[in-house]
Amino acid sequence: MSSTTRAGAPASTRSASGPLSRTTSPWRPPRAALALCERLGSLLGTQVDTGELESAVDTYSDQVTEAVSSDPETAAYVEQLEQRSDELGEEVDIPSGESLAAELTRFLRERDEEEDTPGEAGPSAQ
Repeated sequence: MSSTTRAGAPASTRSASGPLSRTTSPWRPPRAALALCERLGSLLGTQVDTGELESAVDTYSDQVTEAVSSDPETAAYVEQLEQRSDELGEEVDIPSGESLAAELTRFLRERDEEEDTPGEAGPSAQ
């Protein structure tokens, strides 16, 4: 239980998924930040100015599209994934890519935290 909850103050936790990159990476997609700001605005009942983030999302999407299309192997792989997705359609209940990425990111973060905590994880000294 958090100290905020113990003090009787309302608290909320939100997260957004993004690509599987280390949290220290300077290269972060703005879509997750945009989603968090929009959600924060709705929770607070106010309008959050997201114009700059929306522009960054468009720029980022253009950069990813350009990067994928410049590599024939990656472009073929993405096309194959899109075809599989189209074939499956709405018939199969498959977790979204974002939820899978978020779960894997959470797992890797927890694993890294366990490895960084001395004495709690890893082989015991004998």
